[in-house]
Amino acid sequence: MKALEFALQQYDIPETIDVVTTHKNACEIVIFDKSVCYKTYNHNKTNLFSRIKKYITTIKIGKYSFPCASLELALLESLHNPSAMHATLIYEYAKKILRKYKKALKREHIDAIVNGNKHHV
Repeated sequence: MKALEFALQQYDIPETIDVVTTHKNACEIVIFDKSVCYKTYNHNKTNLFSRIKKYITTIKIGKYSFPCASLELALLESLHNPSAMHATLIYEYAKKILRKYKKALKREHIDAIVNGNKHHV
């Protein structure tokens, strides 16, 4: 969801941020009510991170650079697995993204992500 917020130029710190990793499934409290949820994507004991890492971009905020899901990957991920608490917000973000970036979205990336990861369907 944070990748969608970056695309909409919203840089506030969320209560929870999701991080896809190759090896860790856990949720950790970082400070006060802020937490990081690490998750892996596996299918038939195969880690799918290598399939999606080519859709990761780098976002620079000040002097720091952060890996971030591409707009296409962020959109699919957010819509596929919305938390009950954020579902309405995610749908609003998705509508804004589709309106704002309808010509810039790379549909071939969306096709490749969906076709290469059919376990999500």
